[in-house]
Amino acid sequence: MIQLKKENVTPQALEKATTRLSWCLFAYFATIPLSLVPIAQFGSVQKYIGIVVALAGALVVLPVLPKIRIAPITWVWFGFTVFLFAGCLWHETPSKGFSVAFAMALVLAVSALCAALPYDAKRMRIIENAAFVFAGIMILLFVIFGEQVGEQRMSLVFADATANSNQLSCCMLFPAVMLLWFTYSDRPVWLRVLGFALTAVLCALVLLTGSRAGLLSLAIGIFFVLLFHAFGSKKSFLISFAMGAVLLAVIIVVYLFFLPDSVSNRLTIQSAVASGGSNRVEIWESALDAFAQASPVRKIFGWGANGVNFSKMAMHNQFLQLLVDTGIFGLLVYVAMLVMVAVTFAKKNRAMLCVFLALQAYSLFGSCYANNKTFWLVWLFAAVAAVSPPAVENGMFPKLKRKKTADTTEAQ
Repeated sequence: MIQLKKENVTPQALEKATTRLSWCLFAYFATIPLSLVPIAQFGSVQKYIGIVVALAGALVVLPVLPKIRIAPITWVWFGFTVFLFAGCLWHETPSKGFSVAFAMALVLAVSALCAALPYDAKRMRIIENAAFVFAGIMILLFVIFGEQVGEQRMSLVFADATANSNQLSCCMLFPAVMLLWFTYSDRPVWLRVLGFALTAVLCALVLLTGSRAGLLSLAIGIFFVLLFHAFGSKKSFLISFAMGAVLLAVIIVVYLFFLPDSVSNRLTIQSAVASGGSNRVEIWESALDAFAQASPVRKIFGWGANGVNFSKMAMHNQFLQLLVDTGIFGLLVYVAMLVMVAVTFAKKNRAMLCVFLALQAYSLFGSCYANNKTFWLVWLFAAVAAVSPPAVENGMFPKLKRKKTADTTEAQ
């Protein structure tokens, strides 16, 4: 572990390093959609971008790091990763479990790097602005590679692979919710209008994927954004109501006039009930049966990451997946981590809290703790937010700041 003497590092050098690291995080977050684009048998484009960004971040941080400063969230994540590695010891296919644990360890390393330096409002905004590029790349990928696949659902089709439609919809939750939040900020009007327009486009694209989980999760994220801003004043309420009405109108128009019948029928409640959520109910029952029949040791510690084979690749429920993979112990640790992240976002970044809530809704229908980089992004952002000043104080919520200042003035 490298440690430098504190007196050898000036405040100006730390500020400069933090800004550069913020741009590294901007590059990583903005290119997450490229994780859907494969390079033959060598993995995704974003995988190699991530390696380059991580190396660049290390070069930025190490020369100015006065001491190793790791956010508490990262330490909990580290403990969970160690537990996943331990699970490889009782995994039927150790190499498979190891690959999942290694992915978690990579997140840990990047999180520790992100949480090494303090971030103020300016540097947080650099990272948040990645949502615009993120959305732009998603839309561009749809324009170039978008095709209708099974059941005429829209997906990305490449020479060697086809993106999963559900994962594709999940990938759009972060930019859609973040950009909607930006419409309330003190940024230039044209940027706020652009953010709202991109949110509307992403809502339409989620519909085209035919993902029920994606659509429900997006609706939950949007609902909380509108809710958090609706009760500041009568004007805020009207603005939230108007934007919600516009987004609902976009969804209705796309649903009625642009979706193939197979996709629009799939998005009905009747279809979800009739199919058991695409056989999810059957898979969930199998997971619960496996847990019920397990030995006491397995119930406590599980079978290891992806240690139980089903007819389908995943259990389509984050929490059931963890219950079987990591047992009661692992599930409780993970839930504790979720609470810690939620509290951090509630205090310091409510925009990401809305993203977080949307992703947790998606977790009820998908298993993404190991291989979906949109979920990774939440942990990375939580590590950054954990070492940043409180949101109301640093101006990330100008309306709340102005209200607080006005109240103080009146009191005097």
